Amino acid sequence: DEGDDAIIAEGEGRYRVKALTEIGQFNASFDTELSNASFDTIGGLLTEQFGRVPRRGDAVVLDDLRFEVLRADARTPHLFQVTRVPKKTVVEEFASTDEQKHPA
Repeated sequence: DEGDDAIIAEGEGRYRVKALTEIGQFNASFDTELSNASFDTIGGLLTEQFGRVPRRGDAVVLDDLRFEVLRADARTPHLFQVTRVPKKTVVEEFASTDEQKHPA
């Protein structure tokens, strides 16, 4: 069954998630509430978030989860690495990025 290996735990809070994973299945596995109003799959939702077809290495944070593209071609993403991101880490990440751009 395709759904059985759609989400694979890698340990240390990291998961490999296929782009064709249904959003409902993803939400059930990660206890999230990502919207499936416009898209059926994680790949479709994340492509919309990027505003283009994402490339390998691209990353975005949604709902305290960081999605990094592990595999993609010119038309569609295929595989993501998903890690949980505590809210304060996201804030610190933005703060450190801002400090790098605008040193005191």
